[in-house]
Order: sequence, then C-alpha cells, then structure tokens
Amino acid sequence: MQAYTHGKTDDPQPKAVAVSDVTFTGVRGTSSDEQVITLDCAAIGCNNIRMVQVAITSSVAGKRRTAFCSNAHGTSVSTAPAVPCLSGRAFARKFLTH
Repeated sequence: MQAYTHGKTDDPQPKAVAVSDVTFTGVRGTSSDEQVITLDCAAIGCNNIRMVQVAITSSVAGKRRTAFCSNAHGTSVSTAPAVPCLSGRAFARKFLTH
C-alpha cells in the first residue's frame, strides 16, 4: 500500500499528490484478502495507470477475488481479477500488436 500526503500526518486537510503514468507489468502474487487490488486515489485522480499481465490469486482455495477503484483511470490487459476502472480494449490491441 502506498499513501501520499503533503504536510503533517495529522493535517486535517491532507494535500493530494497527482499520480500518473504508472505501469504494473508481470506482477504475480497471492492474497488472503478478498479485495486483492486497490486503486484508491484522491479526487485529483490517478491517470494513465496501466496493468499488464497482473495475476493475484487467493491463498484460500475457492475464495473470491475482487478489485476496487476510486478516481483511477487507465487500461489493463491480461489482468486478474478484472479492475473495473481500467479499460482493456484499446490498450489490448496496442499491447498485442507492438
């Protein structure tokens, strides 16, 4: 987990940091939690987030896996579980043809 703030940690009005152009490629792992991917961005948003061949499995046989997004935008291809805020169609074509 990464959380970005500006100023003191007890600041009643934390400042947002713009996050963009981040790519996760070839990430594999396990999780005991149901929510295995979290993209939780401030209102300013996280833009151009890319996930390529990311696979997070459950360490508990048969346990459901989910992804959560808030204010995140980007694309994904070959990612499990599916990340609802990241589209895959245009990026998949670009990724698979280059």
